[in-house]
Amino acid sequence: MKKILTTTLLTAVLATSITAEVTEEYKEIMIRNSQQSLPAMLTEDLRLEKIYFSKHEKSLNYKTVFVSLDSQQLKFAKLDMVIKPSLAKGMCGDNDVSLLLEDGYKVNFDYYDKYGDYFSKTVISKEDCGKGLQFK
Repeated sequence: MKKILTTTLLTAVLATSITAEVTEEYKEIMIRNSQQSLPAMLTEDLRLEKIYFSKHEKSLNYKTVFVSLDSQQLKFAKLDMVIKPSLAKGMCGDNDVSLLLEDGYKVNFDYYDKYGDYFSKTVISKEDCGKGLQFK
C-alpha cells in the first residue's frame, strides 16, 4: 500500500510543482494516478478498492474490503487499536502524506466486510504524528 500511495503522491507533487499547498490539481492527479492500480490486494485478506478526496470533510479516504470476513466475524475486532499505530507511523512518516496532514487533512481508512457492509473506520490526523505508537 505504501508503494502505491508514495508513487501516486510523488507523481502528483512533481506534476503540479506544489510546495506547501494542496491544490485541486494535486488532488485530481493523485486520484487519477492511484485509480490505475486499483483494486489492489494489500494482504491475503484485505483489498484496497478506492482512494478519493472528500471536499466537505477535508479528507483523503481509502476504501478497504476484508475479502473473506463478514461484519459478524469482525465485530469484536479492535481494528482501530491494532491497525492505527502502524498506519499512523506510515502516513506520518511519508513526506507527501505529511503535506496533506499539515494542511489540515485527515486520512480515513474505511473498512467493509466481504458483503460490502461498512463496519469500521480508522482516522489519522496531524495530532497522531509525533505520537509514535501511542493512541489519542
